[in-house]
Amino acid sequence: MDDNGFVTVTVNPEVSFISDRIPTDADNENEFGTEIARRRVESGRIRLRDGQTLIISGIIQEQERTIVNKVPLLGDLPIIGTLFRSSQNENQRAETIVLLTPQILDDGDRSSWGYRYNPSPDALQMMERGQPRPRR
Repeated sequence: MDDNGFVTVTVNPEVSFISDRIPTDADNENEFGTEIARRRVESGRIRLRDGQTLIISGIIQEQERTIVNKVPLLGDLPIIGTLFRSSQNENQRAETIVLLTPQILDDGDRSSWGYRYNPSPDALQMMERGQPRPRR
């Protein structure tokens, strides 16, 4: 933060998602591992005024899935197996948008624990208990 009310930040949002299921054992279809994919946007240094909003977008996730339903054994046969199986394709697209609004809080000696902060009586008592008392 500088004297003119600007805040300098570096924002690097990251989205992680499961991209694929990998079988771990050829004999057991129920055992699998997951492959994690990550998407990251690096903003560099950005200067914002107090209360100004920064919008970061561009983290796009696209997934393609094919769901196959088949009659056991008959769906695996060559040539006529297509009569006993069906497939369905699904495409999904999602975009992550990050909104960042810095707010400068006054933590000086004359402030009341930040701008317009009204603590409950219990919280106020706890905060005052944490303050060292002057010795006489």
